[in-house]
Amino acid sequence: MRLLIFLLIILFSSTYASDYKNEVIIMYKNGSISTASSDKKITKQKVPEGKTLEQFIEELKKREDVLYVEPNYILKALALPNDPDFYDSNGNPQWWWSVINAPDAWDITTGSKTVYIAVVDTGVDYTHPDLKGNLWVNTGELLNTDNNSNGIDDGCENSDDKDGNGYVDDCYGINALCYEYDQNGKPVYNKTLLGCNRPDAYDDDGHGTHVAGIIGAVTNNGEGVAGVNWNIKIIPCKFLDGSGNGSLEGEILCLDYINKLKTQKGLNIIALNASYGGKYTASDIEKTKISSLSDILFITAAGNEGENNETINFYPCNYDLDNQICVGASDETNNRVLFTANLASNYGINKVKIFAPGREILSTYLGNQYMNISGTSQAAPFVTGAVGLLYSKDSSLTVSQIKEKIMYSGKNHPDKLSGYSYTCNVLNLYNLFITDTEEKLCLDKVSYNFGDTVVGSSKTATFTVRNTGEVPLNISSVSSNSSNFSVSENCIGSQIQKNNTCTIDISFSPSSVNYYIGTVTINYGNNKILNIKVEGNGVSSTTTQTTFPDIKGSGGCKLSYYNDFGYVGAYILLIVSLIWRRFKRKNG
Repeated sequence: MRLLIFLLIILFSSTYASDYKNEVIIMYKNGSISTASSDKKITKQKVPEGKTLEQFIEELKKREDVLYVEPNYILKALALPNDPDFYDSNGNPQWWWSVINAPDAWDITTGSKTVYIAVVDTGVDYTHPDLKGNLWVNTGELLNTDNNSNGIDDGCENSDDKDGNGYVDDCYGINALCYEYDQNGKPVYNKTLLGCNRPDAYDDDGHGTHVAGIIGAVTNNGEGVAGVNWNIKIIPCKFLDGSGNGSLEGEILCLDYINKLKTQKGLNIIALNASYGGKYTASDIEKTKISSLSDILFITAAGNEGENNETINFYPCNYDLDNQICVGASDETNNRVLFTANLASNYGINKVKIFAPGREILSTYLGNQYMNISGTSQAAPFVTGAVGLLYSKDSSLTVSQIKEKIMYSGKNHPDKLSGYSYTCNVLNLYNLFITDTEEKLCLDKVSYNFGDTVVGSSKTATFTVRNTGEVPLNISSVSSNSSNFSVSENCIGSQIQKNNTCTIDISFSPSSVNYYIGTVTINYGNNKILNIKVEGNGVSSTTTQTTFPDIKGSGGCKLSYYNDFGYVGAYILLIVSLIWRRFKRKNG
């Protein structure tokens, strides 16, 4: 029943577009104005040359026989898919589609079968009915027969390299676990290698299948879930085994394979999803291979340990290359996801460029199933899918232009993501296709504790403000609500251009022994505010040096003490010394 309701909504819903034809629709009076509207005469007229639409409407309104006259608006069906699991239990779009504003974006484009995206992962279940139609098939391997009736072309499982590209049975990508480089740097197929259960990229873990569904599950087919792209071609490459583990060599084999498909086969691959990573020393080989991908944007995950990527070695995210976007995971409130009590999305004010939904995302899974999974591995494919969607609308965009548009068109949440992200933006699909005039900013932090500060002295903390929008940033004021926290800045008075920064210095000067909490408010854009919380503890001096006079005794000594016990001890010694001197004089 729920599905039927949604189908009816799709069939009969329409909306006014911002455009209209250069013509008008006229409803005439039919004797009496009270006559039923269904009986009234309707005509259409083009706007005469030399007149504007507005002029023609005003002219017609003056006629006695005209009841109404309006522009002939262009209407269109609302692009909401009929996939049942696109909706939650209340009949609303799943929260992640609402957060990234997907329905409005789908009114503009739903993707293209001429755009290709690579998924380097555990493979993809290419038999899944909600994926199969959007998966690339290497037709050069096909025999167009299926003698064992398993639904897979015989050419995809005959252990032959029919198209002569150096890879066996790569109808649906390759299993890099079946290959190793020889002494000449050529990949060689070896079916005896560990993890080589079949030569193609069939998924035996589920991770890659879930990722692929987010990017481009077959959509509006009345089945399962929706994908960011309703229309796309996904190329899988498997280098992670059934336990989700792989090697640098396997990853490089996949990167080489994808690069060859673009440069030698001419496939229009615009992005590669890399929902994997680990803590290891930076690899110059890996870095070189990623940066040398031919006009392919490399989208990777930030990690799920709740750590700061600025202070740990987490790769490939941390390479921070020109053709790379590292993605953090956000929840339905646009906060950084807390997966468990001990695990959360990794973050980084330079390394992590943008956030995207990553909590309990429902997508395709093994065995024609669907599963809710959390992680930055789920956030990354939303961004990868966005790259494909944007490119399907404008294929003239370069990799750097797409990267910039993805980063700076997101919805800005500086109160929640400052200190966690380069942009403080959460992916927004609709903003990719409009002129985004929202002024945005991101700070390296939005709170600071000055700790113990001696009364009469001061401490200063510097806050960096970055423009992370597509239009200049205008900061009108920066003010403190407490005289104990003073502000100095270079942000007011000039427009801050995209990706440029200014600084705010906040100084804490306690006037007495007390604990202080204050707020520094930034006013910017169209009456927007961002509050910085500051606090500090005013204390009295505990390090004042006290010097006592020389005591003449057995050679004399000079005592200086810095704690209560020292003071007491010094006075006791002084008193004992005076008593001893009197005793000596009395008995001398």
